[in-house]
Amino acid sequence: MLCSTMKTIILCVVGSILLPSVSMAGTFADQCPEITVCAKVIGEMLGQKYVFDRDVKGQVGATPNLELTNENAEALFTNALNMNGFARVPVGTPNTFQIMRQRDARDSALPTIDADANTPPALPNNWDLYTMRYKASNPELVEHMARFSRSFMPANSRIIPVEWSGLLLITDTAANLKRIYDLIKSNDVKPTPEMKKQMQENRKRAEQQKMLDAQKKNVEDSQPTPTQQPKKKQ
Repeated sequence: MLCSTMKTIILCVVGSILLPSVSMAGTFADQCPEITVCAKVIGEMLGQKYVFDRDVKGQVGATPNLELTNENAEALFTNALNMNGFARVPVGTPNTFQIMRQRDARDSALPTIDADANTPPALPNNWDLYTMRYKASNPELVEHMARFSRSFMPANSRIIPVEWSGLLLITDTAANLKRIYDLIKSNDVKPTPEMKKQMQENRKRAEQQKMLDAQKKNVEDSQPTPTQQPKKKQ
């Protein structure tokens, strides 16, 4: 048994006394009523260790007929984390993860998966966060592909086009990346003259909007605040 506490961080290994004892037999609903309990159960089943902040909380619901097995444990647990706005991130030690908010996790050292039009990403069957590095066959389209794909991505995901290298950097769950890959691949086609014209118009509109936003900000910044208003003469 091992459980060490450092201010707000809890590292729980199999047999922690900080979490209630659970039986390894039963349904997912019985074994995983909330995230912290589920982390202990999954850790015991798969030989994994989890470190998490005291603020990591969240309930998990499931139908009574959903059994928890070694085969589906990782997929179910990472999906439960995703539904509650969390993700697990490798900490550099084998089979050890930190559970953190997705908005923070996406800026951490996530695993990177390469892909292109002929090579789909080698992603596991879970809901962990990954960064997919997609090498476009048509580099001039990366901005277009990014703009199109954003409409199908959740708020905590991220897609960055790198035009000079023809790359798309997409951070999302493994489950979502599989779907996004198909969308990106379907748009990675040689552009027609009409497409090139449309892209030029889109860039022009984007530049104009950027200039308008900058002008608006300059006007707002030049306005005196209430404390800067000149005093009226008596």
